[in-house]
Amino acid sequence: MGKKELSLKQTTIIWNMTYGCNFNCAECFQPFNKDRHPPKQVVLKVINELSKKIHGNCVLKLTGGEIFTMPNFVDEIIPYLIDKTNFRLTSTTNLSASLKTYESFLTQGKNRLDRFSVSWHYQYFTPKEFAEKVIKLRKMMDKLGLAEVLLKINLILIPQNFSKLQIIKKKLKSLKNIKFHFQAFRISFYGRKYYKYNSRERSEIRKLVDDYSPLGYNNKRHFQGRKCSAGINYFVVNPYGDVFTCHEAYELEKNGKYALGNLIDGTFEPLKREIFCPFDYCTVPAVAIKNIVKLNKK
Repeated sequence: MGKKELSLKQTTIIWNMTYGCNFNCAECFQPFNKDRHPPKQVVLKVINELSKKIHGNCVLKLTGGEIFTMPNFVDEIIPYLIDKTNFRLTSTTNLSASLKTYESFLTQGKNRLDRFSVSWHYQYFTPKEFAEKVIKLRKMMDKLGLAEVLLKINLILIPQNFSKLQIIKKKLKSLKNIKFHFQAFRISFYGRKYYKYNSRERSEIRKLVDDYSPLGYNNKRHFQGRKCSAGINYFVVNPYGDVFTCHEAYELEKNGKYALGNLIDGTFEPLKREIFCPFDYCTVPAVAIKNIVKLNKK
């Protein structure tokens, strides 16, 4: 039968497809290189191997780097992905591509897309420019029959930008089916260390954020020493096919003990059972968090 295939009811895969990006932001912790894209044959091989290994209900999250700067991303890679898999898709972009490019992507992924995420980068867009393009994008999605697809707006809580974030929120809050995702300002690589907001800044954050606390969210997700199912139904893949249990393992990718193998050379194998989390921070979503809670109630 060859290598054992993975068959799960629900699987989440974060695929960091490229390190290449046309922006170079100080607060970004991805390895920056404008043209550091993997060869197309590597990308297609990853798709092939994922289609063989992962079955059932799967959400594949496409991110980078900036995926829309990858050569042949929209005209070759996405059609190939749609043809070879039945994965549900989400994607993240810095909104620098043309609306025509996004239209092509959205049209092809129309029946698979669960969420489309855009991030504001203050170095490259004014609040007005960003909001106007988001409005055009939302209208385009609605015209394409994607009114039910969530448009997620990623915004980093950098103190000097609070007033600009209010401008963006005010201009966009009337749009249907959008969600503002405010993120605390991260200031270190591993360990997820965040800027310490003073009382005035925390008050401003409470005015910006309506539905959850990004500060509590970032500071309290800590499951070190508890069992987790990441590596069984949750994976993070880098641009060259290396697979990891979670974001924390991915950020320590030079340490081989946190890797699950490689999709290109056929060495990827999922974990067979839950492991105790070795990390002091957690970014794994509910698909694994629920399992943590369940295991710790026993």
